[in-house]
Amino acid sequence: MDPKVVVERLFAAETRGDVEGIVALMHDEVVLHLSCRKVFGPDAVTDVRGKDAARRLYEEDVPRRGSAFSLHATRMIAEATIVCAEWIARCGPSGQDIRRGVDVFDVQGGTILRGAVYVDLATIPARGQT
Repeated sequence: MDPKVVVERLFAAETRGDVEGIVALMHDEVVLHLSCRKVFGPDAVTDVRGKDAARRLYEEDVPRRGSAFSLHATRMIAEATIVCAEWIARCGPSGQDIRRGVDVFDVQGGTILRGAVYVDLATIPARGQT
């Protein structure tokens, strides 16, 4: 499967809140670096290894997002197995809050082998704000 298509399917599954759909796109030995999770607190898990660990993380994170969450690539660049996706996420009770960031994925054999998520910290509200 085309690596860009894999990432497009990942973003669609994230928008649907489909944990199993997200995890189905992960390699059994997936490695994720999610520095964006530091917004949850200084002890938040940021490095995930393996499909089962990814499932546990998404089972925790997806319900937090709320039903108005959506994730859209504004630009995607692919070179061989590497896909860089600039994105915008809408979250909050009615999708009014905007987050921006960039993901970098290594897609091997139709699954995500490695991924790193970088969030524009200027789009994250200060603690205590919505």
